Amino acid sequence: MPSAFINNWINETQNNIDYWYNNFTLTPNVFSITPLPAAPVINPNILNHNLTSCCPDPNFPQISFEHFPEPYYGNPDDSIEKLTVVLFYNPGPHNFSQSILNHAANSFHDNYIINGSNYFNLSSNLNFVNNTINGFWIPKNNQLLNLFSCMDFINNNYKPLFMDLIPWHSNNFNGLNFSRFILPNTLIEFKNNVLLPAILNANNSVVSRFLNSIHNSNNKIVFFAVGAKYSNNNYLNSIGFNDITPNIPNHNNHILKGNTLVVGNNSRLRVWKINSNLLIKNNDNLEDLLHKEIILINLWTTNVGMNIPSNICPTINHIFNNI
Repeated sequence: MPSAFINNWINETQNNIDYWYNNFTLTPNVFSITPLPAAPVINPNILNHNLTSCCPDPNFPQISFEHFPEPYYGNPDDSIEKLTVVLFYNPGPHNFSQSILNHAANSFHDNYIINGSNYFNLSSNLNFVNNTINGFWIPKNNQLLNLFSCMDFINNNYKPLFMDLIPWHSNNFNGLNFSRFILPNTLIEFKNNVLLPAILNANNSVVSRFLNSIHNSNNKIVFFAVGAKYSNNNYLNSIGFNDITPNIPNHNNHILKGNTLVVGNNSRLRVWKINSNLLIKNNDNLEDLLHKEIILINLWTTNVGMNIPSNICPTINHIFNNI
């Protein structure tokens, strides 16, 4: 059974998806974001509404509410051991197979109904449309396996959990407005809807277990985020993470430029750390996270969105041995 926190998060996510599913085609005007420079206003029933309100456009949202949201990929039950957990930034472009208006066989809508109109079931069964499986899940899973290729813990019986900062789709997404992102309610939502579900699942992962075995420890949790904006746009710093990249000893597989580890021509990494007690203050549902060292490895490929860098396993192994 999922922990109480994860169970509540799954149910709240489903409630928001239900609201969208039941109302978008009838009242699409409800699904709108105030443009800049106006204060952010978006219906609180919309999935990740505070984070989503950080995606304004001068005339219309850069995200599409016509297409099924994808907040996570895989099974987020934190009692099931994962390979690891990876945060992405934005789910990227959409096509008609993901439209709520498309009820054809093998559309997202058709798969959603087959899975009892339940996103947890659809995601846990990996019953996504072909472009999500072939264009995202399979290549990202292969990239992840490449990331750990020089280590001996890979086992195909374990699946990763992928999560998105923004659960909606966009063909022209340009990033979040930082002045909206750092509003207190948005940071709370970032913590509760993205970081804590990821950390709870990463606590029960093969990669965290491997990291603890290296350090003869049981209090380390490691997970990953893909995309330079997590580091360079101060999203992690805003929530209380500390950049420990300069503390990683030198290694012949990479060089340190500023606060970034550079591997080859286009692979980049930064390493962030936070004490779990800073994230779980006054929450009785998170005792399992008390006194944990939480390490987030942010990695990206320059000029390529949502790409897990390839052939950098020696650097990852070196980081694991020095955090």
